[in-house]
Amino acid sequence: MASSPEQVLEELLSVPGVEAAVASDKDGLLLASAGIKEDDVGSDMDALGAVASGALSSAEMVGEEFKKGILERVVLEYDEGKVILQQVGKDVVLAIFASKEANLGIVRLTIKRKQQEIIDAFSF
Repeated sequence: MASSPEQVLEELLSVPGVEAAVASDKDGLLLASAGIKEDDVGSDMDALGAVASGALSSAEMVGEEFKKGILERVVLEYDEGKVILQQVGKDVVLAIFASKEANLGIVRLTIKRKQQEIIDAFSF
């Protein structure tokens, strides 16, 4: 039996330092989330999905303008933590929120290993 979208995101929380995971579609519509409460983000969850999707789209445009190829991911590093934005499959934008101590290599490897499971979970 395939995992639910929420279950797949919950599994990502087992990676040391990963605090939350949010999935939205390319238009910014929130699909699922794990490990995050609306109080944590200072706005509603739908807005968070839209911002993540928009940021990934903007980064794609930069790469296209400068002929850098296909975007793999966006990593944002702040003084209090990290955010990894990555398209998974054709339709899902994954946003991973991690502590500043999180090992980005391990986070990236986990996403890569779970990519097909994520795609399957979000195939409606």
